[in-house]
Amino acid sequence: KKLQVTGAKAEWKGEVEINGQTATENAGYIVLGASKTYDAILVDDIAKATLDLYKNQLVKTKELTVTKAPYTNFEDFTLAPKAGTDVYVEVTDGTNTFLFVVEAYLEDSLYDSSTYKNVCALHVGNKVVLEGFIYYWENPQMQITKCDILLVT
Repeated sequence: KKLQVTGAKAEWKGEVEINGQTATENAGYIVLGASKTYDAILVDDIAKATLDLYKNQLVKTKELTVTKAPYTNFEDFTLAPKAGTDVYVEVTDGTNTFLFVVEAYLEDSLYDSSTYKNVCALHVGNKVVLEGFIYYWENPQMQITKCDILLVT
């Protein structure tokens, strides 16, 4: 949907955002128009430098291979996913390795969306195609909004 967002502007790690810590008189949003659907941009080369070119855009990857099964803490790969937690997955394009995430707060049906379920069900060796928005946390990363599993191992 087309929105008009107002509030105190802030920047965090290179990302422009509305500052939730600062109360402002006019903070909020207004829906301005009808919904429009956009197709994801196919990114042939998802090297970190290339991903940075697509910050805040919806992108789709080519086939990737899962190298670390889903987990809920990017520092501890032994923690299995559970409802209400962000779910991380590490993938490779054969040259580069990436850590991507399904943000729990973006899932709207009690963590029952197909994206959340598909990412939670991944195993090392699965082949996937991912869609999501590129953001910046230490380096360019993807907030996964769609996960197609091509090959189950």
